[in-house]
Amino acid sequence: MITIHDVNNQKTLSVNGLPQSSWPPSKDNYWHMMIPDKKPNTVLMLGVGGGTVAKMLLEKWSDIKITGVEISQEVVNAAIEHLGLGDIDMDLIVGDAFQYVFEHDDRYDLILIDIFDGDNFPLKFLMPKFIRRCQELLNKGGQLYINVPNLDHGMSLLLPTRTREENSGNVIYKYENII
Repeated sequence: MITIHDVNNQKTLSVNGLPQSSWPPSKDNYWHMMIPDKKPNTVLMLGVGGGTVAKMLLEKWSDIKITGVEISQEVVNAAIEHLGLGDIDMDLIVGDAFQYVFEHDDRYDLILIDIFDGDNFPLKFLMPKFIRRCQELLNKGGQLYINVPNLDHGMSLLLPTRTREENSGNVIYKYENII
């Protein structure tokens, strides 16, 4: 379910109760980490939401070319109506970002992956074949930024008294005596 909240002149688009986009963005949110120091001339945004990151990029560099892929027409409609997504100078494609990467050969200086749907992050966007394909679409010196769930943070909130062990890329959370 998509909702729009307007608090203190900041509009926020949420999906299933979790914020996906805000304008203007708050200083303590992750969106600022998605903006590189180095100017990209071409950007592929996989997951546009309400356009927060696109607006931030264009505020910093007004002459860059952004292609955005957003799977949800409902999110796009709400963002156009409430967050000004239609006013952003970008090529907006409503479609599946995973498919888009494999069906197009344009190259980019920056690829941003921000594919949350509420609290859902589709793990297929972390598959080696997908990441390799994104690398193939980058220009020399290009950058790839991926917003992924912070499982350590989530698990510590859920069950703060846990132990965490790591080995060969796997993380095991152990909860004992939880009842």
